[in-house]
Amino acid sequence: MTEKEKTKGGRSKGKSNSSVSDLESEEAAVAANDSSEAGPPASAKGIPRPSSSLAAPLGTQVGSLKVSLLADPEIVPSLEEVERINTTSGSDVRTPLLAVVQAVLVNTGGAMSIADLAPKVRKYWNRPFPAGPYSGEEFIYLMIANSDHLRVTQQ
Repeated sequence: MTEKEKTKGGRSKGKSNSSVSDLESEEAAVAANDSSEAGPPASAKGIPRPSSSLAAPLGTQVGSLKVSLLADPEIVPSLEEVERINTTSGSDVRTPLLAVVQAVLVNTGGAMSIADLAPKVRKYWNRPFPAGPYSGEEFIYLMIANSDHLRVTQQ
């Protein structure tokens, strides 16, 4: 075969593209057969849940971490106002979770452990924490970990 007869892909001009498409359709059929014979999808049903669902272990229990308020207490809503807003029946208006955390911290002196903070936040937020892989303390930690107005430290 001379150089002139070759195309860019190295195939000769005399070959048809039908052989290439036949090969691709054969590969697709083999892949389809392999996936159908694989059986039922894998399940994590029997695997025990780890003690923490956080992406990286903290080296300590989440509940023992200390949360401190960095914001000006004058701009934080009062705990009474938060409770009034969140307990009004017939209204879908709720105080944001971080505002509730800040109000609880202002009311208790500006710092407390997550273990003490989580039940108070749940009480004044007046709604359950989302169901998921996290405990209440882990959920609070995830919500406040990157806040500009709160600091999380080890005690």
